Amino acid sequence: MGRPRQTQTAPVPDRASATVPTRDKLLMAEAWLAVLDGLESTLYEAGGRVEVEPNDAGGRYRRGRVLDGVRAVHDQAVDMMTSLGYRRHAETGVPFDPQLHEVVRVDPDTGEPAGIVVEVLRPGYGEGEEQLRPASVVVAGGDGTGA
Repeated sequence: MGRPRQTQTAPVPDRASATVPTRDKLLMAEAWLAVLDGLESTLYEAGGRVEVEPNDAGGRYRRGRVLDGVRAVHDQAVDMMTSLGYRRHAETGVPFDPQLHEVVRVDPDTGEPAGIVVEVLRPGYGEGEEQLRPASVVVAGGDGTGA
């Protein structure tokens, strides 16, 4: 498998020619992408950084409870996107697919065969003509030996 080209991206839906219900669905889904990105960023940044407040005798702000709530809202938002027809793509260990992925970086030192997605930096949503955005990914660029 050759080295993936970093300029490959999936086609963007034509928003101007979409039917009204489809356009409304698309606009709503695009607006929710910002919410999902914010929730994912919050979960990523909070991992290991949220501490128990010293004056919180009731434990309301314990890391687990707050993060569980944020995760629950995130999961609801992902489910809502799926119900609109925009399935989330954030799989690693799969071959690079220019219809689903946008290469952000090629890492030659992963130990994986060239062209395998080794990290998802930003999930993608949807497929084909119904794609909101491709997943931003890091792919393996070495020979799979890690050398």
